[in-house]
Amino acid sequence: MIIKDNVLIKLTKEDEKEIKETGTITIPSTIVEIKEVFIYNEYLKRIIIPKGVMKIEERAIECPNLESIIVEEGNTEYDSREECNALIETKTNTLLRGCKNTIIPNTVTTIDELAFISCNGLTSIEVPESVKEIKSEAFFGCSDLKKVIIKGCIDKIQFGTFSGCKSLEKIIMPKSVKIIESEAFRWNISLKYFDVLDSIIEIEEYAFYECNNLLLVNIPSSVEKIGVFAFPNNEKLIINCDHKAKPDGWDNEWATNLKHVIWSRN
Repeated sequence: MIIKDNVLIKLTKEDEKEIKETGTITIPSTIVEIKEVFIYNEYLKRIIIPKGVMKIEERAIECPNLESIIVEEGNTEYDSREECNALIETKTNTLLRGCKNTIIPNTVTTIDELAFISCNGLTSIEVPESVKEIKSEAFFGCSDLKKVIIKGCIDKIQFGTFSGCKSLEKIIMPKSVKIIESEAFRWNISLKYFDVLDSIIEIEEYAFYECNNLLLVNIPSSVEKIGVFAFPNNEKLIINCDHKAKPDGWDNEWATNLKHVIWSRN
């Protein structure tokens, strides 16, 4: 390892070989900061953060095949409480990085941007009631993710949160959600049915774009705004709307195929 002033700044070829062969590497106990030395490392499966580490760069352990994340007891900045297999910022209760075996503790209040990005092997996740915000692209590219249950009182599905989750079939959201932001579910090719909650007032542009196997969407009268190309060009897609006609707040091209839109007769 290349270390300067107790900061881990680079891996050597020998380090990379060790990770490839063993799936892990020992970080010296003297380290106080970790730069983005492990980013995109497909061979790293297990990591232990020493108790002396005070700073970890945002994408330092963004590794798609991580199975275990442990923070040593006594670290004052980070923790992996309740053997959750996640990196948590202690003072803010923010989950910074998860892996395929993460169980989100009911003390986490925020899931950070890119926290689970491209996490292989993650098939389901339950977001507990304590969570008040899931930041943008938190689960981007989790191609094995099939089921999501959100119990937390969040008010929006942020930009790209579940974009590229190609196996996603089912998502359960709380009625606190009011907005589905841009590209929130883009490229979810396994999603076939979606009931928009009657708490939702806005669906932003490209929210479900390129969900090309979507067959049925039900949109309640609560939805006041829909952005351009929010729904995909799919000849088989049927969209049931509780409105009698397109509201003024819906873009004229809110769906790329308007042949099978059914308006309410009530």
